[in-house]
Amino acid sequence: MSITMPATRTVRPARTAPKLPRRARSALLTVHVIMSVGWIGLNASLVVLGIAALRTGDPAAAAALGLLGGTLLPPFAFAALVTGLVLSLTTPWGLLRYWWVLAKFVITVALVAGGLLVLLPRLDQIAGGATGPVRVQVLVATSVALVLLIAATVLSVVKPWGKTARGRVAAATAPRRSTARSPG
Repeated sequence: MSITMPATRTVRPARTAPKLPRRARSALLTVHVIMSVGWIGLNASLVVLGIAALRTGDPAAAAALGLLGGTLLPPFAFAALVTGLVLSLTTPWGLLRYWWVLAKFVITVALVAGGLLVLLPRLDQIAGGATGPVRVQVLVATSVALVLLIAATVLSVVKPWGKTARGRVAAATAPRRSTARSPG
């Protein structure tokens, strides 16, 4: 009679990300929060200016909408994306370990791509005096972006959904820290 052993799966230890020193992490987190809050404020301003431009037909409101968005959207969006990515790769949260981090990353990438590829050209059109449907498109786009940015902020605070499969494997293979004190 032969006994067969169940197949065991080899689990590779999780790669650890380089850790930022405390001061560097705090500085980067501060920049990330400032850029993210700025991006939310910018979108709120663009919504208000978009409503004013649509309701009144005021060319000054439309020009301000185009100028403000065209000038501030790229730096806020890129800075929030880059600082968030660096933070996720250099802290225990990881980019792919928790669902909320992954969701924030997907939202941010979609907003950066949509903002730069779709919204910026329309903001330029409005700044150049365009009227009609382009103003409605910008108002809808900035309103959706504002809702998504607020959702990303809520994800940062609530941190729902737990770990991804990758995060569970990493936690299972991570060396355990002993809480017992060594004699001496």
